[in-house]
Amino acid sequence: MNLKALFNFNLEKIFNRISVINQRVYGDSINIIKPPVNYNTIENEHHQSDEIITVADIGNYKIAVFIARLNASKKIEIIGFGESKTEGIKKGIIANYSKVSQCLKNAIDKAAKQADFIPKSICASISCAVKAYEHQEICVRKRHSEIISDDIEKLKLAIHQSRLYANEYILYTESMHFNVDGVDEIINPIGMNGTSIEGIFKVLTCPSVCIKNLRRCCDLIGISLKTTYPSIITSAESILNREEKAEGVIVVDIGAEKSDIAIYKNSSLFFTERIPYGGNMITKDIAKYTGLFLKNAEEIKIKHGNAIYLNIDDNETIEAKLFKHYKKAVFKKDLAFVIQCRLIEILELINFIISSHIDKHQIIYGIVFTGGPSNTPQFKKLLKPIFKTNYFYDFKIKPIFTTINPEIKKLLNQPTYTSALGILELEFKKH
Repeated sequence: MNLKALFNFNLEKIFNRISVINQRVYGDSINIIKPPVNYNTIENEHHQSDEIITVADIGNYKIAVFIARLNASKKIEIIGFGESKTEGIKKGIIANYSKVSQCLKNAIDKAAKQADFIPKSICASISCAVKAYEHQEICVRKRHSEIISDDIEKLKLAIHQSRLYANEYILYTESMHFNVDGVDEIINPIGMNGTSIEGIFKVLTCPSVCIKNLRRCCDLIGISLKTTYPSIITSAESILNREEKAEGVIVVDIGAEKSDIAIYKNSSLFFTERIPYGGNMITKDIAKYTGLFLKNAEEIKIKHGNAIYLNIDDNETIEAKLFKHYKKAVFKKDLAFVIQCRLIEILELINFIISSHIDKHQIIYGIVFTGGPSNTPQFKKLLKPIFKTNYFYDFKIKPIFTTINPEIKKLLNQPTYTSALGILELEFKKH
């Protein structure tokens, strides 16, 4: 499929499409950085490092860092948060080591100060290009006995040792189903008896160079990179429970320069796909239409944006910074029109991909959206006419996350931080 051909910006075509949507909705017609602090050389007097985990969601727009621990109630207590605007990453690829290192360091420093804890390592989610494979692996056991978790781990280890992924880095493996002595479609074989176990796994990989580049950035600031995950998996992990994954749910994460789709069915990852379009495309449209700089266009998009322009007053204006002390008046309705144009294109492409792989009506729990653009006012009103289904639900962070910091507590309700929270959950599951 030629995505560029599908994504040509035809203003007249989009205007006609907006009219249809609105009618259905309303019923109307290389910088050198300073020598970095080496976190590995600093002793921490307050906490044991093995009880605390530091995670970083490294996106195209921002880097978000959380520091957390398990409290007495076995909940994930977030004790530190830091954030910085990303520089040096283009379409998920690190293009400037020093800039990315400095951005990462800034975010870690803020979180470390708030948590009163100096991290030695981080677990990260990345937004580079990810490939998905279905991998079949067989393990023949020496005797007929009960299958244990170690048998499943052996299958996963065999995947990581496979030559099929010689030039790729395996980010994530998840079992889809198992066959035990000829009995197929088994979701959880642990506890069964058998001599032969065959596992079918979903394997997500990225180019090895992406991990090497990220590791180098971490080395520059004296932090070790412990684990990496694909951002769509971590986003889904923080909001989906077992029942939702079992009955079927679709997660759409609209990021800055990409949109990720993950379909869960029968308790496993059924399908994942990425399109190279996201919120930055909306910002560029606004900048082009209004004559503003990208930074200023992003600012008015976040503060004054709307997903539907129809009911906005024709004469309502907002003041946008141009340069220095100069400001420019922008019609709020024009701003909403540009946003609606691009959102419709992105959502229709997402719907096309989903519909090509599964019947949406078979997904019991419907579709959940995360990411910055999903926070746009009236965003939900665009969904039903495009996806032609009523099965949408608001994302909700799992109750396993807690904090005593009121500022951090506000972040738990923001769809832009689901990925970082998902890393925390995946990491604490290992403990």
